[in-house]
Amino acid sequence: MRIVLVHGYKASPEHNFWPWLRDELTKRGHEVIAPELPNPEEPNCQEWVKAIDASIKYPEGDTIFIAHSLGCVALLHYLEEADMSGTPKSVILVSPIYHVGAEKFASFFNPPVDFDTVMWKGQGFAVVHAKDDNVVPFDHALKYEKELQAQLFALDEGKHFVEAKELPLLLDLIDDRDSEPGESLPDDFKEIEIVL
Repeated sequence: MRIVLVHGYKASPEHNFWPWLRDELTKRGHEVIAPELPNPEEPNCQEWVKAIDASIKYPEGDTIFIAHSLGCVALLHYLEEADMSGTPKSVILVSPIYHVGAEKFASFFNPPVDFDTVMWKGQGFAVVHAKDDNVVPFDHALKYEKELQAQLFALDEGKHFVEAKELPLLLDLIDDRDSEPGESLPDDFKEIEIVL
């Protein structure tokens, strides 16, 4: 499977839980793509969208996206515009920001994300957010849950995960999405001879 990791504001693929996640996914045989987004201290959404696009080109049905914080908004704008050869298996948003009024981040929220388009650009959406997040209030996660019909994973603690060196829940979510529906069920029909 191909897994794309999208970092956030003032970060890089070498910050937070990203190095651990990249290593764990690589050990499991996944192709990991972790673009370094330009100007993380002074971000511009369109520049980030272009960097994501340049790193992956055409998402397919075996692709999972994982983004953190402001990177979630850039990822959703990328998905709005992306040409796809298949619908990505999953989009996992960690501590996503729904809206910020600061001029510095205006390119991420004006125009706003077109949720009606984005919700068709993934087979499933999940939101991971800590209730004690001291950067992005938990109600942002509730808005994403509603807008994307996402599965919400509310953790009691973890803050904004900027100090987190590991986030094992992400591996569990990927494992869940790495299997086909019904794959674990016994095949009651394998002994039946089919006559055409």
